[in-house]
Amino acid sequence: MALTNFNQSKYLKIYLGILAVLSIYWLYYKSSVGNDSTISEWIINYQGGFTRRGLPGEIAFHVAKYFNTSLRFVIFIFQSATYVFYLYLVYFFFKKTKLNLIFIFAFFTPIFLIYHLAELEVLARKELFMFIGMIWFYEVSKRRSGYLKPLIWVFLILPLVTII
Repeated sequence: MALTNFNQSKYLKIYLGILAVLSIYWLYYKSSVGNDSTISEWIINYQGGFTRRGLPGEIAFHVAKYFNTSLRFVIFIFQSATYVFYLYLVYFFFKKTKLNLIFIFAFFTPIFLIYHLAELEVLARKELFMFIGMIWFYEVSKRRSGYLKPLIWVFLILPLVTII
């Protein structure tokens, strides 16, 4: 049963906007706590050698050093930007999908998009790079651009996203 007279794109923007604002608020709150595990996951970099690798941590380290600012603040900015970009890709993934009542219930379940806010320890973890890579791959592969772009994506980009 399809819903009639329902501007889903408008409500989807509002819903994802509220999630983005709440997520940025919680990320800011979490960045001020000294023992947060999601911050420590992003701090891992190449400064101690190649045993504990972390490309986002290395980039954040050099940005913080270049701008002479706190590493925690730079990681907060990176986490916020990554999560907002993820919600942006989710919006474009779902904006043309015709929603029915069952899909709307599934969309608002705590295990889907609200999960990151419900369980704050998983908010803006590095798994977001995997989700972003998969959604982006779906968008690249559905365009009529031949086989070259999806193959480049599968053999070059997705392995890089996976090891981040």
